Amino acid sequence: MKEKIQLPRQYRILLVEDEPANIQMIAACLSTDYIVAIAKTREKALQLLSTSPFDLMLLDIQLPDGNGFEICQHVVANREKYGNISIIFMTSLDSPDDEARGLSLGGNDYIHKPVNNVVLRARVKLQIQLIRKNELLEHLTCFDGLTEIPNRRAFDDQLQKEWHRARREYNPLSLAILDIDYFKQYNDIYGHPAGDQCLRIMAANLTSSFMRNSDFIARYGGEEFAVILYDTDLE
Repeated sequence: MKEKIQLPRQYRILLVEDEPANIQMIAACLSTDYIVAIAKTREKALQLLSTSPFDLMLLDIQLPDGNGFEICQHVVANREKYGNISIIFMTSLDSPDDEARGLSLGGNDYIHKPVNNVVLRARVKLQIQLIRKNELLEHLTCFDGLTEIPNRRAFDDQLQKEWHRARREYNPLSLAILDIDYFKQYNDIYGHPAGDQCLRIMAANLTSSFMRNSDFIARYGGEEFAVILYDTDLE
């Protein structure tokens, strides 16, 4: 099976800020390395978070229609909807109590205004590095070493996410459980290396058969495999 070359992805940042000068400066500072989207209000920020995935949010606290503390609290409480977004507060509120509050609500960092370009880039880079390390660790813990497809743990997490999404969007969700007949006898006759190769072939065939981005294939355990099919009815 030919190994795919995976290019580094671009990380996505949501800038929640209402001051035009700050928006221009921060966007210019970060847009060469990251994809930057802008929200000037609480309402727009939640709208963008609901429709697009983001890795990091740069969050002002004082907004025309709310405050960043509320947004942070809402996002952290609804991780299944918004994902595990890192949050950096950017604000002119510089008291220790405000900073402590932001961090206690789930913020990852706290930058005082006026924002320094060098400091901003360094703080953002640090959070992106942490995100990348967590992604690599997650990949190692959620993939089956033999077949190189997601494992039972990843399946359980994905099924829960897709179940909630299907209920929220009123779409069907199908689940297929497959196993290999007479696999124990196959192992006994041809040996475990042949059995391992059989499992790898099965995983490769499933991967090439279910090709939509929403299709999710996993090794359920032993010779069992599972396929989660979002927006797919029984017929």
